[in-house]
Amino acid sequence: MSFPLPPRPRRSLEDFGLGRELGDGSLATVRLATEHASGRRYALKMFCRQHLRSNHKDRTGTSPWRSTASAV
Repeated sequence: MSFPLPPRPRRSLEDFGLGRELGDGSLATVRLATEHASGRRYALKMFCRQHLRSNHKDRTGTSPWRSTASAV
């Protein structure tokens, strides 16, 4: 392994096809997502920034939704 490691390409919501809802909670909704390039499936957690701001739990940003992905 060579250092420093090369940067990983950032993915956006446009890189995924959203599937069915897997669950939701007080701060986020989790949906099944398939990455267009590889076909890999992920659980995508989507946070509503407006709700986070109302609870003073948000950092600054531009998108009303923030998502995080983890492999399924």
